[in-house]
Amino acid sequence: MTNQQQSYKARFLGSKQGLLFLLFAALIWVLSALSEEYTAVVPVHIEIENDAADVILLDTHLHIDASMSATGFSILYRRLFPPSLALSTNELSVLDLDNPVVSTQYLVNSYRQQFPSRNDLNGFVDNAIALPLTAAVVKSFTPALAAPAAQRARDGLLPASLHQLAGRGQDARDAQDRAAVPAADLRV
Repeated sequence: MTNQQQSYKARFLGSKQGLLFLLFAALIWVLSALSEEYTAVVPVHIEIENDAADVILLDTHLHIDASMSATGFSILYRRLFPPSLALSTNELSVLDLDNPVVSTQYLVNSYRQQFPSRNDLNGFVDNAIALPLTAAVVKSFTPALAAPAAQRARDGLLPASLHQLAGRGQDARDAQDRAAVPAADLRV
């Protein structure tokens, strides 16, 4: 290349016109690249709502990866603003509470029901998704106030002033008097 052509090239790229031309070319290239069809992995947020009484929900949000085929614009939008899929624990009636797993086919069907106009979902990356659920345990107990007064006094569940009514009499008053004496008065 001659010296004159080299200096012209350096002047063109260093000028405002050359920089504007390069920016315009880059914009055209990005627009053309994003209009193509791509297959990519996109995050999907799952929000679980607990409607069942026999289930304890450990976490309400779950993030999983899905494979989608769409234009570059759509994939970029879904990466910036991931779709949110809402599930209810009542809908998961066949769920094994010892191992709470939901199949991805069920999630694909739920996605297509909630977003009928979007047909870009190919499937989820994992075959089964572990849900943050556990079985609720029901324990029965007798409230302390349902026990007879004598038993509550024996267990120390009544105030000292009520011990007399429960049958302790003088012992309860002596204990109350000892508790009322400040520690400073006990020094000799």
